[in-house]
Amino acid sequence: MGSQTDLRLSINIDLISLPPADFIKSVTDNAAGLQSVGISETAQALGGLGLQIFQILEKIVPAIDTIADAHPVLKMTWTVLSSAYKAIKSQMEQDAAVCDLAGSLKEILGVASMVPDLACISDTDDVIAEIRRAALEGALLIAEYVGTTSLTARTAKYQLSDMLNRITQCQKRYIDLGGKFDRRVQLETQAKVKETQVAVQETYARVQETHSMVQKTDATLMKTDERVEWIQDVQMEENIDKWMDAPDTSPNFNAARKKHQADTGSWFLDGHEFTRWKEDPDFLLWLHGGPGSGKTILCASAIKNIIGFCDSISSSGYAYFFFDGTSAQAARWEHEELVRSIVMQLSRRCDGIPAALAEMYAKCDKGRLQPPIEMLEATLLRIIDSFDNVYIMVDSLDECSKRTDLLHWIQSVVSSGSGKIHMMVTSRPEEDISRCLRPLSNLEEIRISGHLMETDIGRFIDARLAKSDASKWKTAQKDMIRDVLISDADGMFRWVGLQADRLIMCASTQELKKQLKSLPRDLNETYSRILSESPDPGNLKRILQWLAYSRRAMSIEEIAEVAAIDFGDNDSGLPMYEADRRFADPDHVLSLCYGLVSEVEVEVYDNARVSERGIKLAHFSVKEYLISEHILSGAAANFRTDEQLSHSIIAQTSLAYLLRFDKSDSLSKDTASLFPLARYAAEHWVAHFHSAGSDHGNAAALQQLYLNFFEPSPTYAMYNSLRVHNADNRGVEEFASPLYYACQSGCAAAVENLINKCADVNAKGGSYHTPLIVASDKGYLEIVKLLLAHGADIDTAGGTWEEPALVIASEKGHLAIAELLLEQGADINIPGRVMGQSALYMASVYGRLPIVQLLLERGADLSIPMKDGETALIAASRCSKPAIVQLLLDHGADVSTHSENEGTALGVAAADGHLEVVQLLLAHGADANAESRYGRSALGEASSNGHVTIAKLLRNHGAVEVEGHHSRAMSIDASGEGSGIAVVEEEEEEEEEEEEE
Repeated sequence: MGSQTDLRLSINIDLISLPPADFIKSVTDNAAGLQSVGISETAQALGGLGLQIFQILEKIVPAIDTIADAHPVLKMTWTVLSSAYKAIKSQMEQDAAVCDLAGSLKEILGVASMVPDLACISDTDDVIAEIRRAALEGALLIAEYVGTTSLTARTAKYQLSDMLNRITQCQKRYIDLGGKFDRRVQLETQAKVKETQVAVQETYARVQETHSMVQKTDATLMKTDERVEWIQDVQMEENIDKWMDAPDTSPNFNAARKKHQADTGSWFLDGHEFTRWKEDPDFLLWLHGGPGSGKTILCASAIKNIIGFCDSISSSGYAYFFFDGTSAQAARWEHEELVRSIVMQLSRRCDGIPAALAEMYAKCDKGRLQPPIEMLEATLLRIIDSFDNVYIMVDSLDECSKRTDLLHWIQSVVSSGSGKIHMMVTSRPEEDISRCLRPLSNLEEIRISGHLMETDIGRFIDARLAKSDASKWKTAQKDMIRDVLISDADGMFRWVGLQADRLIMCASTQELKKQLKSLPRDLNETYSRILSESPDPGNLKRILQWLAYSRRAMSIEEIAEVAAIDFGDNDSGLPMYEADRRFADPDHVLSLCYGLVSEVEVEVYDNARVSERGIKLAHFSVKEYLISEHILSGAAANFRTDEQLSHSIIAQTSLAYLLRFDKSDSLSKDTASLFPLARYAAEHWVAHFHSAGSDHGNAAALQQLYLNFFEPSPTYAMYNSLRVHNADNRGVEEFASPLYYACQSGCAAAVENLINKCADVNAKGGSYHTPLIVASDKGYLEIVKLLLAHGADIDTAGGTWEEPALVIASEKGHLAIAELLLEQGADINIPGRVMGQSALYMASVYGRLPIVQLLLERGADLSIPMKDGETALIAASRCSKPAIVQLLLDHGADVSTHSENEGTALGVAAADGHLEVVQLLLAHGADANAESRYGRSALGEASSNGHVTIAKLLRNHGAVEVEGHHSRAMSIDASGEGSGIAVVEEEEEEEEEEEEE
C-alpha cells in the first residue's frame, strides 16, 4: 500500500451560508473527487463516508431551500451542514451512527419542508423552534464528530457509548418532534380541507350561476336568431299560403259548435270507442247515420275535445276538414283540397315552415308550378312523421261529390301502420263508403241510432220549448209535443227541429193536436210541405238556386237583390231589373226561406276582408231534395232544378242586374255599395255562363243578354261593370275594345256579332294587348278560329312578357290552339320580347308534353336560349320534367349548354335533387364535373344540399370535388347547407360498410 495522505480540513462554521445551488455543485464536484482518491484504505473509507453523507445532504437541500426563506433561523443549520460537508472530504473514518443521525435530520427537515406556508399555520411556532434547535444540535454533533482528524483521535476523544447515547437522544427528539409536528399540521390540514370544500362549493355555485347566465344569454341569442329566421321566413310563409290555396273550413266548425246543445253528445265522447281511438293510433273511427242525425255536431264536439287535448302536448298535431255540399264553392272541394288543408293546418302546429313543405315549394319552382297530388300526399306523410301523434277528423264524406280517390287515400293512410295517425270520419252509410271502409281490420264503427240519441233529443226539445216563442204553451201542451217528437224522431235532430218550429207556431191547442197527428214522415216530406206552402214560390226558387250554386258565400243583402229581377213579366221577354221588386227589408229573405236556410257570418272581399251577415242552405239534404227525382212526385215539383239550369239563372240574373247601369258612370266602386249584387255579378257572371252550357231552355235568353252586354254602341253597362271588377286589373282610362272583353269572356256568339259589325280584330288594348292573345291564353278555340279567319295578326306579341299567341298557348297547354296557330303560319321559334322565351321553352317549363312533342315534330329549334342562356333542356331539368328531358335528348338537345344563372342542365338538376333527370343526363354523356349555378360544381351543390345518392352517382361517373366548392359547402351552416358534405361522406361510408358486410 502506498504512503498515507494526511488530509486535514478545518471546519469553518461561517454564518454566511453558501447558496444551495452552489453548494450542491460543490458537493457533486467533491464527491467526484473523493471517488478518484485511491491512495489508501483510509482515503477509500473517507470517500465512502463522503458519498453516503453527500447522498443524504443532497436530499436535504430541497427541504432547506423550501423553508430557509420562511424561517431565517434555520439558515444557520444550512451553514453548519455546508461547513460540515466541506470537512468530510478530509476525514478518514466512517461512522454508521453519524450517517444514521444525518438521515434522521433529513427526515425531520423533510417533514417540515413538505408543508407549504409553514409560518402561516397557527400554533406551530414552538414546534418550529424546537425543530430548529434539534436540527442545529444534530448538525453540530455531526460537525464535531467529523472535525476530529482521525479515527483514532475520534475514538480517543469520544467514547463510543457516549456518542451513541447523544445520537440516540437526538434521534428520539426528532421522532417526538415529528409526531408533534404531524398532529399540528393534521389539524391545520383538516381545517384547510374544510375551507377548501367551502371554497369549492362557493366556486361551484359561482360557476353554476355563470353557466345559468350563459344559458340565459344563449337562449336570448337563440330567440333573437329565431326571430331573425321568422322575419326572414314571413314572406315565404305568405307565398306558400297563397300557393297552397288551402280551403278554410273553420267557419263550418264554428257554426256546428254554435248549434251544439249543452249536455249532449257525452255518450259519444265518453264511450269506449272514442276513448280507444283517442289513445291508440292506427285506428279508423267511422261515425255514420242518416241525414239530420247530428253527425256534424258530434264531429265538431270531437274536434273541440282533441284541440284541448293537443294544445297541452306540443308533439301532437291535429287537423280537420268539413265537406259541405250546401254551396257550390264547397261542393268543388275534393280529395286534393282536403290534403292541402291538412298540410297547412299541421304546418301551423310546427315551429316554422316544415322542411318537407319548403322542399315541395322549392321543387315546384318556388310556387310557379302546382304540385301533383302524389307530391302533396308524400309531403303530408313527412309532416305527420314529425309528430308523435296526429289526429285527422273529416266530416261528411258523403258530401264530397268525387270521393273515389279520397276513399282510397283513407284506406292507404289507416293501413300504413305509422303508429301515429288517429283518423275519424263521419258520413251517411253510403254503399261506396261502406264497401271501402268495412274491410279494414282496424275500423271502429259507430252507428247513430234512435236509442243512442234519445236522451240528447229530449234535451234538445226541452231547450227549444224553453225559448220565448214557446212561452204561450202550458206544461201539458209542451209535454204533448215532447212525447210525440221523441217517439217519431228516430235520431234525426233536424227533423225534430223543423217540426218543433212549426208546432210552436200553432195558434191553438186544437191546431196543435191536428199537426201532431199529421207530422211528415221524413225530411223530404217536410221540405215538400215548406216549399208547396210558400207565398212567393218564384223568388223562393231562384234564391234557393243561387244558394245552391253560387261561387262564394252570399250576404243577406246580396241574395235579397235577386228578387229585383223580373223573369218574363215584361215586354222584352228577357229578365230585367225592376226596382219596385226589391224587398223593403233584406231580412225578409230569412222568413221567405224559413226552415231551408241558416243565417251565418260570411267574409266578403273588396279592398279588405269584411264580415257580414250571410245566408246559406240549412242542410245538405235541402240541396239534395231540390235536384232529386223524388221532388217530382210531390207538391213541390215546380221547385225541381239542376246544376246547369241554376247556373243559367244566376248568369241571367247577374247580366240583367248589370244591364240596368246603362248610363255613363252610373256604377263605380264608390257607388257599388248601393247595389249589393253588382260586385258579385260583375266578377262571376262569366263563370256561371260557362257552367250553364247550352242544353237548357234558357240558353237563348242568356245568349241575348250577353249580346246586349257587349253591344258596341253604347257599351255603358259593360264599362260600368269593368269599373267594379276588371279581370285585367287596369285603370278606367285603359279600357280595351268590347271585342277584347268578349274574347276574354269566351262568348263566341258575341265575338262573331262584333266582328260582323266591323270590330277591329287587331285593336290594341288590355293587359294581353290583342283579342287573339287573350283568347289563346284562356283557351277559347272557336274564338281563335274566328279571329284568324278575319285577319288577326298571328305573331303580334302581348301580355306581361310580350309573348306571341303561340308561346302563350304552349305555356297554358292549349294543344288544339297551338296546332291551329302552327297550321296558320305562326313562327315556331319566335321568342318573347322581355325574357326571350320560346314556345318550346315555355312548354318544357310547365310540363306540357304533348305540345313539346308537337313543336319538336314541327321543327322547333332546341338551341334557342332565353336571354340568360337557359335552354328548354336546362329549364326542364330545373323543373324536374324527366319525360320532357328524355324527349329533348332524343331530339338532340345539347347536354353541355351553359346558362348564365343556372349553369348546365346536369348542374341544376343535381343541385335541386332531381335524381331521375341526373341519371338521364349522365346516360346521354353529360360531364359529371359540369357547373351548377353561378359556377359551382354539380357535385359540390349536390353534396351541400344533402343529395346523397346524386353525389355518389356523380362520383361514380368521375366527378371530383373542387377545393373551393367543397369549402363553400362546409362553411355556410347559417344557410342550412353547411353540413352537407359531411352528411354525404358519412352516409356513403355507411353504405360502403354495409356492402362490405
